[in-house]
Amino acid sequence: MAPSSRHDVISRIVRIMETLSRADDLLSIRDIEERTGIPRTTVHRFLRSLKQEDWVYQDPITENFRTGIRFFLSFDRHAFYHELIQRCDPYMKELSAKTGKTVLLSVLNGTEGRCIHSVEPATALKFVAHKGMAIPLHAGATGKILLAFAKPENQQTVFSQELVPFTSKTTTDPEELKDQIEIIKKQKYAFSQEEWMIHAGDLSIPIFDRNGQFVCQLGIAGLSSSFDGHVEELLTLLREGGAQISSQL
Repeated sequence: MAPSSRHDVISRIVRIMETLSRADDLLSIRDIEERTGIPRTTVHRFLRSLKQEDWVYQDPITENFRTGIRFFLSFDRHAFYHELIQRCDPYMKELSAKTGKTVLLSVLNGTEGRCIHSVEPATALKFVAHKGMAIPLHAGATGKILLAFAKPENQQTVFSQELVPFTSKTTTDPEELKDQIEIIKKQKYAFSQEEWMIHAGDLSIPIFDRNGQFVCQLGIAGLSSSFDGHVEELLTLLREGGAQISSQL
């Protein structure tokens, strides 16, 4: 490809992505054509390629487009987190209302987890999580989900470190932790009671994008005793919410 042709292709991709990023709603191919001046057939061809790279998302019902979450991850992690929160928040609010529990959204940050968003129920007694809160990967369902789907080198770093006990129920044996993580990865959920905090319980699942790539953790937390006899029911609700979120990624 000649330099001038390559520059033209890049310029058109930039215009399409800028147009999608600035839009408040999903755009049709015709909308993009009108806003960029790029012929419709060319827009369609570029969108098809960008969709394969997860830079754009196409709604399966309207067939309209918006910026894909992987586009933000490629250039600006903070923008990625912001976009991820925007996509997840409505479903997190619905999940909190249904379960009466705090809903957490967390990501892997090196050898620890990081809470990037939480939604608390309208009750006086609840688990409180704040944005930016560090989460240990060896204690509690939230951290263990992140550890289970971390890269092998990140896992090995955690396994080789001292596993600090937070409560009497914290896993401090690396071999035991490895066994737990293997099970969690197979069943795609984790449940814990008082492993990280006294009187606190949490139930967590991994969130994947449409291509099956791990993106983040979604979970619910509350009083440990409030989970007794309700884990299966709560897990069903959690997975339903997770499926809705994944469909948007």
